[in-house]
Amino acid sequence: MAVRAFRPWMWFQRVYDISVEGMWFRKMVKGVNDFNLKIMQERKKTFHVYKNQAALSDSDEDNQAKGGLQPERRMAVLDIMLDKHLKDPSYTMQEVRKDIDLLMFAGQDTSSSAVAWTFYLLGLHPEHQRKVQEEMDAIFMDDDSRDVTREDTDRMEYLEACFKVLEG
Repeated sequence: MAVRAFRPWMWFQRVYDISVEGMWFRKMVKGVNDFNLKIMQERKKTFHVYKNQAALSDSDEDNQAKGGLQPERRMAVLDIMLDKHLKDPSYTMQEVRKDIDLLMFAGQDTSSSAVAWTFYLLGLHPEHQRKVQEEMDAIFMDDDSRDVTREDTDRMEYLEACFKVLEG
């Protein structure tokens, strides 16, 4: 997307479509769509088994004997959509796919935009960029090749504040 933002000739769809970037983008989108379709088809095949297990656990006498203290199992978004599709055939698999794609890309797009704008603004404000760098140095010390852990991200308070300033 950055290619299109900074190259005005790429704003024309036909030009973008025949460019290397446009062909690569279409290939990547096709890969994601194929992956999503495969997951949906596999889940649809096994969905009835999942529903039967959920029904059995709901009527389980042990669960009732324990006063219903067992944690309730939540359905995944895909399961909810498949359940609706099976109950209402007018909600087609194509609509399920579109809804799943929308959820996937909406979350990814807003996250990547927030990261891009944060880095851009940090570049405009070197004093804040320096503070973020100091925070990263304190967390990772000399080991910049290791994986980032949840504990690391919890310690990134200044960077989190930078993201929050962008949000609000």
